[in-house]
Amino acid sequence: VMAQTALSVIRKLFRNCTPYVASKSGTVLSVVLRAVRTAPSKEVSAVLERTAEEVSDRIPLDMALPHLVGTLSEEVEAAGDVGGTSVAAAGGGGGGSGAAAVTVSCLRVLARLVPQLPSNLLLAELGKGRVMEALRRAFLSTSTDVRRGVVGVLVEMHLALRGCAGAF
Repeated sequence: VMAQTALSVIRKLFRNCTPYVASKSGTVLSVVLRAVRTAPSKEVSAVLERTAEEVSDRIPLDMALPHLVGTLSEEVEAAGDVGGTSVAAAGGGGGGSGAAAVTVSCLRVLARLVPQLPSNLLLAELGKGRVMEALRRAFLSTSTDVRRGVVGVLVEMHLALRGCAGAF
């Protein structure tokens, strides 16, 4: 109950979107997504994900995308499935299903964010390579939910960019 109340307060802050809150929004988005790993129940995980979606809807898109991609990259690494080999098996530890839950949440928020991005911003981010590298690494996960999430993001990117054929 306490976690849900705190998340409710965070959502209200973002609805009112004071300048200070807006300047810290990318960090808040990353922290909320990472909190999914330690959520005590599915209900709290769902509230965390709704909060992340609401935060990402309220902050400038150019601020949200780098934080989402950074969190996604870190969580794919924490999940232990990197480049098709298990970090945990190599003695590097691993976040297990908690990290996979964060990865899935990141992918869901990213899939919701992509259609809102102007095509020039999406193309610029894709040109940097960080987004596709994070998605490639996530797709190598052993979790079917993570792989399904990656495909969902790729489909949203395709739909967002299909009118930009001249840009390629």
